[in-house]
Amino acid sequence: MDPTLIGGFKLQTPTATLDATIAKKLNDLRAKKI
Repeated sequence: MDPTLIGGFKLQTPTATLDATIAKKLNDLRAKKI
């Protein structure tokens, strides 16, 4: 388990990464405001 994972999940495959974590969503929101 990743201790930085707040909630949601992160799925990694050899070709792609699906990041549906709350931390990722918060970072996306911060990036949009700047």
